[in-house]
Amino acid sequence: MDQPLFSPGEAINYGWQKTKEHIAFMLAAMILVIVIHAALAFAQVALEDEIFLVFLMMVAGLVIGTVIEMGFFKIALKVYDGQEPDFNDLIANFHLFLYYFAAGLLYGVMVLVGVLLFIIPGIILAIQFYFAFYLIVDKAMGPISALEMASKLSRGSRWDLFVFFLALIILNIIGAMLLLIGLFATIPMSLFATAYVYRKLLEAYEAHNTESVVASE
Repeated sequence: MDQPLFSPGEAINYGWQKTKEHIAFMLAAMILVIVIHAALAFAQVALEDEIFLVFLMMVAGLVIGTVIEMGFFKIALKVYDGQEPDFNDLIANFHLFLYYFAAGLLYGVMVLVGVLLFIIPGIILAIQFYFAFYLIVDKAMGPISALEMASKLSRGSRWDLFVFFLALIILNIIGAMLLLIGLFATIPMSLFATAYVYRKLLEAYEAHNTESVVASE
């Protein structure tokens, strides 16, 4: 039997260690994001009679939220690579917004269809293609290429990925139950742990491809 490419327990432990190392930065980044979204929500309420402006605020919220999500992925990857994150990372991938948004739409449709087909296919598809988002942030891949590559990365590890993501869900539920304050720890843990898993899968895939090329020469 092949050795697993990663251990869910090791990934979560890694996430916890990196959270402790970068807790001040992550808390500041998360609070900044909360302030930004609160300001947008306040603007929508203040402009409730101006339908077009409210619509613009909603679009702005979607774009900003997506770019910031990419930013947190970038931060987690930088930490894995031994680099220090900074606040500019939160908006560094703005140029990839359309790729990321398109991948999100395709991913959402596939998962929704899978869920409608008795739920389990939806879970499988969600796991199979999840790392497309990391590939876009990390490799600037287009949406289709990223989804195809994500499927290859997850091949052979989907049961371990299911256990891993289930553990993260439980972890964040516990964080939410602690008056939501626990999320300030569990969200960074989840980000760092997921970046760890992504890197392990990518490293294994690239190593396998290198071996295949060498063997064919």
